[in-house]
Amino acid sequence: MRRDVTDSFLDHVRNGLDVMLPFGWGDTVAQPTQSAFVVRLLDALPYPAALLTPRCQIIDGNQSFVSIMSRGDGFSVLGGRLCIPNAIEEQDALTKRAAGFFRRRTHTPVTLRVSRLDQPAPYFATLSEPPAQHIGWDSPTTGILLLTIVDPDALPAVSPRTVADLLQITGAEAEVALALCSGRTADEIAEDRGVERRTVYNQVSSILSKTGLRNQAAIVRQVTTLCWHFGSRA
Repeated sequence: MRRDVTDSFLDHVRNGLDVMLPFGWGDTVAQPTQSAFVVRLLDALPYPAALLTPRCQIIDGNQSFVSIMSRGDGFSVLGGRLCIPNAIEEQDALTKRAAGFFRRRTHTPVTLRVSRLDQPAPYFATLSEPPAQHIGWDSPTTGILLLTIVDPDALPAVSPRTVADLLQITGAEAEVALALCSGRTADEIAEDRGVERRTVYNQVSSILSKTGLRNQAAIVRQVTTLCWHFGSRA
């Protein structure tokens, strides 16, 4: 039986896990004093969220984020850094994506699948820029990442018809989009629906063409947003 350590873990995160480390290309972020703006930014989000450095050092996290960390289901914290201890390839992907995020020409969000210990559906972890260049410290700060985590099992339910109407796609394409958002791969969706893999890949391509989204991860991010805004909460 797991012990609920969310409150003590949250206090640990909010008061600083340890001294911030150099970013690696000349800039160093000092250990911040508690920022009301940071708290409002993170706590306003309906899903787990945290601020990280490109070295995955945790700056702050909201209650939902800390709850996931305290359970140790997929993610953990080591030396103040976010880790994926049970999947080396996923850990390498997180490290590389975070370290290289601001070196890319465009800072588009990056979404990664993170395996869980207790559930077959993965988490979707997205790295992006915070919605403001100034996050409440003494001076404007660059090089800070916003991490959001989506648990497909916890998403508010939204109908395929709603997704189809909002994205201007067909009902069958909306069902595929929702299946992707639930953590299913294109191959798994084809097996579930009893159709050829080519059919599902064609539907994914059609969704991308109609919506202007770039890849399957972008579909997941878009449908997740629709779920939070238009879905029904039990």
